[in-house]
Amino acid sequence: MLDFVRKIPVSAGLEWLKEFEFLYYFEAERLLAMRQVLLQEGFHPDRKFRVLDFGYLLGLVPEFLHRFFPNAVFTVLDHPQSPIFQNQEYLQLIATRSYLELQPCDISNVATHEGRYELIVLGEIIEHLDPTVAAKAATALRQKVAEDGRLLITTPNAAGIQNTVYTFLGRDAQHAPIPEATMNYGHIHLWTPALLARTLEHFGWSPGMISFTHGFEARNFHDSNRHWGSLRHQMITKLLFGLACLRPQWRGFMVSAWKPKNSDAR
Repeated sequence: MLDFVRKIPVSAGLEWLKEFEFLYYFEAERLLAMRQVLLQEGFHPDRKFRVLDFGYLLGLVPEFLHRFFPNAVFTVLDHPQSPIFQNQEYLQLIATRSYLELQPCDISNVATHEGRYELIVLGEIIEHLDPTVAAKAATALRQKVAEDGRLLITTPNAAGIQNTVYTFLGRDAQHAPIPEATMNYGHIHLWTPALLARTLEHFGWSPGMISFTHGFEARNFHDSNRHWGSLRHQMITKLLFGLACLRPQWRGFMVSAWKPKNSDAR
């Protein structure tokens, strides 16, 4: 993973995402969870299928899903104002990856995008969207998925114990809706599993497998073993991580699969 991201030019402005602990504790766990959910949902390594993915950044999702599923072909959409489209050096590198095509298209305009896909991936996307935009996208994407296809979503878990406790202690688990260039907005709306299910079921999706991952909670726990900080910090960090280990639904992130309603897909 480090070898892959190190090829990304410094001029792309993504150095802040190349940190080893971020890749190890967040991205690696997320990608493995995505792979496990897809295997459970019937995506076998030798299967040929088309993928619609949103948001490129480091390109880790298409790269590593392609390694797991080498016959998958990806169309990746990123919002037209993304700095990626202004960086010719990075675009030239992306163009060498024959398994994908990168196109500018905002998710709010996805209804105009042509094609149907066996897999649609919203990886760390919906928390950056106004929830009404996410709901409209869910409606449009229902028309883009094959009848035996799946929608795969990874996103922070608003019901995660760390997010809940941080909010209780006055530390914002969400970001203010202030625009920024790379992702449009930060985490302006976090979803609980129940809220996400009610929303997606209303707009034509049925739930499949869901998996919960630690993400940054594991990094915080690891850091607490290296740097003491305060006694309060030690107690909170270790308690929250221990509870999340015992109860997966309290972990900080979730990976969920959804199939189109009224489909015979199993």
